Amino acid sequence: REIIGIVGPSGGGKSTLVQLLLGLREPTTGRVLAEGRATRNFSRAEWARLVTFVPQQAHLVAGTVSENIRFLRDDVSEANIEQAARLAQLHGDIANFPSGYDEQVGEGGSRLSGGQQQRLIIARALVEHPDVLILDEPTNHLDSDACEWLERYINDFKGTVLYISHDRYFIDNTAMKVLYLQDGSIKEYRGNYSAYLIQRIDEQERHLKLYERQEREIGRLRETALKMRNYGTEIAIKRAKNLEKRMERMDIYDKPVTEKELRLTFQEEEKVAKEIFYVKNIEKSFGNKMLFKDISFIMRSGDKIALIGPNGAGKSTLIKIITGQIEADNGIVKRPKSVKYAYLEQNVSFPDETLTVLELICSQLDFTIQSARNLLGKFLFSDEDVFKKVSNLSGGEKSRLRLLIEMQQGVNLLILDEPTNHLDISAREEIEEALSMFGGSMIF
Repeated sequence: REIIGIVGPSGGGKSTLVQLLLGLREPTTGRVLAEGRATRNFSRAEWARLVTFVPQQAHLVAGTVSENIRFLRDDVSEANIEQAARLAQLHGDIANFPSGYDEQVGEGGSRLSGGQQQRLIIARALVEHPDVLILDEPTNHLDSDACEWLERYINDFKGTVLYISHDRYFIDNTAMKVLYLQDGSIKEYRGNYSAYLIQRIDEQERHLKLYERQEREIGRLRETALKMRNYGTEIAIKRAKNLEKRMERMDIYDKPVTEKELRLTFQEEEKVAKEIFYVKNIEKSFGNKMLFKDISFIMRSGDKIALIGPNGAGKSTLIKIITGQIEADNGIVKRPKSVKYAYLEQNVSFPDETLTVLELICSQLDFTIQSARNLLGKFLFSDEDVFKKVSNLSGGEKSRLRLLIEMQQGVNLLILDEPTNHLDISAREEIEEALSMFGGSMIF
């Protein structure tokens, strides 16, 4: 009946830890036991009854809503299909979700928005009625109504819930315990995110005081032992040796390691027209579905606009129209040539992900190896991280890498489609601060 949140920096091993718990990876050393047995000893049917897992990057199958709900098990009843479809709607606007269970969702769910796909994937998992529910960043792509619904569902769930999340509000509203994973070790804290934060700050302050007291004591003993040795007498040297042995027997506290922080600054372009976008009566449909029509607004220099609405309402499509990535069916969009924008999409990808992080920066920004390494270090890509293949980066690391590239371009407009998805908590706080300091225009 516990609800446990796993937190920690991107690339720190949270998803790997969950994969070990699920038996999807083998540990280098040690064992994973469930109900007293090694996980590998469970049959598929036993495991399905015990645990259901919703990964970060789950996929829908080509076919209907009901076929996607049956995807995990063939014996799902019609009543459970109906229940799951209702869960997928999450009591929101039913018009924004395929109303029929035989509605085609397309290859990989291509007719659904990112949020709608996530809702269907979660609903597909919940129909299993497991004892243990394991979720990897479940609130990514969900709108606020869906997040609130999921919070209520988890709090009412009659089993155990373990999830990875960077969503401070979601953790605050659900977690009974927080596991913090960093630098290969894990610590447990009772309570929600706010309680964890207070405990961790207190712990760091205590650790720092113990370390400083220890350093003062070691300095005093070392200085005294040196004086004894300088006296040169047999008794003095014996005392010096005793002091040195005492130092060796001391419980040594390591110097507290503060979490590395990003230092984000945007290269800003100064000259820009007074009007950033002029949008008049635009509309867009996909097949028979009308996403929106008669959309008109003016974005002026210095405006910072939040674009909100339910999953599937067309927010990402609207952004792609005003940036010229896709065409509207009707209407006018004017973009002055002086507008230079950086665009961070929801699901970050790169043209050639076989490159290493270092190779990508050198090629895209025309940097020397040393300049690229210096810049990457500021974005927490250091040591061996720079030699990782881009394809092997976590979602948060990819977002951080794209931010690094975009911020060097010299822009006066930031266009961000759910910019905090996949970013860890410290990176979210840092991007919030950087965006509040940005002097240009912004729509997100």
